[in-house]
Amino acid sequence: MKKVLMVCTGNMDRSSTAAMLLAEMCAPMWVMSAGTEPWAKNQITLELAEEADIICVMEDAHQRLIRKRFGEAYAAKVIVLDIRQLCMLGSRAG
Repeated sequence: MKKVLMVCTGNMDRSSTAAMLLAEMCAPMWVMSAGTEPWAKNQITLELAEEADIICVMEDAHQRLIRKRFGEAYAAKVIVLDIRQLCMLGSRAG
């Protein structure tokens, strides 16, 4: 079973919605979502990055952050979806 981690900034909109849609497709896979910021609803951890076979990020900045935090081996798992945050929730992007 493939393990897919969806990542955005705050884990409030993009990654959580993408994970929900992917899970609803009833594909035989483990799907989780996380954010890159300390205030994220579910912050990305080394454990999540290790467990995932594929890490789908919304922007190039998320891939750079994963590379910086966890190293090149984890950045190699990343697919950049290029889905920009369209609206701001308060002062934080989701």
